[in-house]
Amino acid sequence: MVKILFVYMGGRRSRLLEAKAGHEAPMEFLFGFPYLQARGYEVDVLELTDLSPDRNSAAHVNLLRENVRLQQATGFTSTSQHFVDSLDILNRYDGIIAGGDGLGLGISHFIRKGMVKPPMFMLTTGMLLHTQLQVRPSPLMARVRDIARSLYYRFVFGRYRKRRRVYRDLLEASSGTLYFERSEYEMAQRMFPEYANRMRFSVSCIDTDFWRPNLALNRGSSRPDYILFIGNDRGRDFDLVQDIARHLPHLRFVFVTNRIRPEDVPPNVTIKQGDWKANRISDVEIRRIIQDSSVVVVPFKSGDLHSLTSVTLQAM
Repeated sequence: MVKILFVYMGGRRSRLLEAKAGHEAPMEFLFGFPYLQARGYEVDVLELTDLSPDRNSAAHVNLLRENVRLQQATGFTSTSQHFVDSLDILNRYDGIIAGGDGLGLGISHFIRKGMVKPPMFMLTTGMLLHTQLQVRPSPLMARVRDIARSLYYRFVFGRYRKRRRVYRDLLEASSGTLYFERSEYEMAQRMFPEYANRMRFSVSCIDTDFWRPNLALNRGSSRPDYILFIGNDRGRDFDLVQDIARHLPHLRFVFVTNRIRPEDVPPNVTIKQGDWKANRISDVEIRRIIQDSSVVVVPFKSGDLHSLTSVTLQAM
């Protein structure tokens, strides 16, 4: 039997256990785990929080130092130091599915050194978009800009050139990549045409069995009157949503986030400290908060659209 290991940052196992116990839990962020399991594959989960590397070992210290330099030079985050004592776990499987760029980048370090043998398939989470300042709507202008930057940085050392090199190494170590943002998928094909046959695109989706409307509210019963903002990801414009609330003092707002401090918001805002990975507020409660809101607002930073799709679809 083919054995497949899903590697996640966190928050997935708890939802799998909820579903296994017969409780309601959304399945969209499991990225195909239930699908493969239902088809007879032996599928396991490894979360970064499961790992306990020896932080005093030379391997961990050196990789951590290297990854700090990488993050400072490129803005990319690698998790390789977390896996230094867990390579035997990775090598027990016939295939690895990395649930994010940072995880893929971390595991690819060991694949390129021949220390991890199974092929890795990576689910992208927007890392490539950070090689450019913004996502341009015109493919022609985007291509012109790509060429101009490539020619410039071919001769001048800079952050952009190093980002391209790191991402190329990541694609080389991956057996396949799945993109959920069309702009990122098209950018990858333009920048790295030699790996285009390993790239796939899929539209983002949600579990519509879980994220369903409240039919009682739809039939005209009373609805709480508040505007909802939800999320912790870097693509959110946290300053803008606070400004919106300040300029509309006659309206109620609910912010579900741990990125805004309660003391920084005006009196018309209620803060609920939420963290998806830690499951600080249950998915059922999040669904109720969305159902009860009058409208959901999703202010985002220019050029950083990743992670906005899910909350938008959930609200719809």
